[in-house]
Amino acid sequence: MSDLNQPDIFDELKDDATGWVKARIDLLRLELTERFATVVASLVSGGFVLVLVFFLLLFLMLALGFWLGDLWHSIPLGMLAVAGIVFIKILLFLALRKPLLEHPLIDAIIRKSFEHESSEKS
Repeated sequence: MSDLNQPDIFDELKDDATGWVKARIDLLRLELTERFATVVASLVSGGFVLVLVFFLLLFLMLALGFWLGDLWHSIPLGMLAVAGIVFIKILLFLALRKPLLEHPLIDAIIRKSFEHESSEKS
C-alpha cells in the first residue's frame, strides 16, 4: 500500500515545485516591471523638466542678448556676446561632464534601482 502512495507524493511534490518556480518567475517579472516603470517615469518627468529649463534658458539668453544689444547699440553684438557665453559654458560642460553629470547620474540610477530592496528589508 505504501508503494501506491509513493507516485502520488512525488507528483504532488513536482506540482508544488513547478507552482513555486512559476510564482517566483511571476514575482521577478512584476519586480522588473515595477523597476522599469519607475525608471521610465523618472526619465519622462526629468525630460519634461529639462525641456522647461531649456526654454527658460533660451528666453533668458534672448533677453540678455537684446539687453546687451540695446546697451551697446548693436543687437548683433549683444547676440554675439551671448553666443560667446554659451560657447564657454559648452566647453566647460564638455570638460567637466564626467565628474559633474555622468558619475552622479550613474549613482542615482543604481540607488533608484536598489531603493525598493532596501525598503523591503527595513
